[in-house]
Amino acid sequence: MVRSSRVSFESLKSVATSTNHPSAEDIPKESLLFDHSIVPTLEPMGQYAASKLASYTATLDFVESKKPHFSVVTLHPVFVFGRNLLQTSAD
Repeated sequence: MVRSSRVSFESLKSVATSTNHPSAEDIPKESLLFDHSIVPTLEPMGQYAASKLASYTATLDFVESKKPHFSVVTLHPVFVFGRNLLQTSAD
């Protein structure tokens, strides 16, 4: 998404991305590396977390290497308010 925005929209001023809280920790980028070969062996939630971490680090890499003309903001909500449209009961 970020790469295509760089090519398609010269008037673009900012891109906002969002991910979950675990990748929002204030951790040095070097510590965010992981062995991609183990992802298929993880439980589904582990694979989900790995995908979030991978997308976050890819965004950091893109900004560092391409130095886009627009700003990139990453949002990391810890808690989301509002009704869950998929939840049908309080259980």
